[in-house]
Amino acid sequence: MCPDGLQLQRLAELAVTGRLQVRVAKEYPFEEIQAACDYVTTGHADGKVIIKLTD
Repeated sequence: MCPDGLQLQRLAELAVTGRLQVRVAKEYPFEEIQAACDYVTTGHADGKVIIKLTD
């Protein structure tokens, strides 16, 4: 990967306008980080796995 400010700006614009959508498979609280890692390693995650640091 190479940092590219123009690409990041374009991604930000898409996110703000709602045209960039990220599929979230599951969310886990930080206390369950091992369960989140286990879930990812199964290969069944159909999207991003989010670790919530705070509520």
